[in-house]
Amino acid sequence: MPMSAMVYTHDLTMALPCERLSVRTSRRELDRLLRAAGWAPLDVERALLAVTELVANAVVHARSDVVVRCRVGGHLRLEVTDTAGDAELRARSVTPEHMDGRGLSLVETISSRWGVERGPGTKTVWCELAPAEAGLADTG
Repeated sequence: MPMSAMVYTHDLTMALPCERLSVRTSRRELDRLLRAAGWAPLDVERALLAVTELVANAVVHARSDVVVRCRVGGHLRLEVTDTAGDAELRARSVTPEHMDGRGLSLVETISSRWGVERGPGTKTVWCELAPAEAGLADTG
């Protein structure tokens, strides 16, 4: 379905400061949003992993306040915008000895799509996750 045709039933936007606590805040609020939308626990966990990686990257590497936007319909579209618009963003090659550097590779693995959009002085890293197996939990 083209993005313009997607109907989102739940929407959340958060402006968060450049601090590690913002990762926890984004996880907590996304968890609430997805559970209200009826997502199954394992699908919620995948989404929480994605938001953790994207927000942590913006806070730690871009050293920026962030805006997190979460839109839920048949899938989740997660967007994290920072003010490091010209910063390079790439998945790194890592070995088992590396302590970090796996964030974007994880996001790529658990997402159906992901990408980067640049605006004047900003960078938005986004990903889309579909619930596994037709997947919304029975909220019945």
